[in-house]
Amino acid sequence: MRLAFESESSICNYITILKSIFETVFDSIIKQNLNNELDMTVRFIKMFMNYNQHEANLKFLEESIKKYPKYVNFHSAKGSMLCFLQKYEEAVSAFDIGLILDPKNTDLLYNKAAAI
Repeated sequence: MRLAFESESSICNYITILKSIFETVFDSIIKQNLNNELDMTVRFIKMFMNYNQHEANLKFLEESIKKYPKYVNFHSAKGSMLCFLQKYEEAVSAFDIGLILDPKNTDLLYNKAAAI
């Protein structure tokens, strides 16, 4: 049993270390102010890595949307963050923008309906 707890502790430590390394690399890529798919993807992954930090993620998503206004997933994630913050009218607006960009996106439509 002791070995199981030690193994679990080691795994948790490695996950923390890996997350820190990824965040450092991702921050470095974002600071390069690239305007390409790598930057866009890194921003999306970074948002998910910190998914439970709703206020910080909302600010980060707003910055990302300014840079990539046509990336539907940022609008969808923004709507989700706003729902977590119980800002449903703003969430519906975010989902609406995503639906303008991708009218057949059923995930956006579902999330919009849930926010209403």
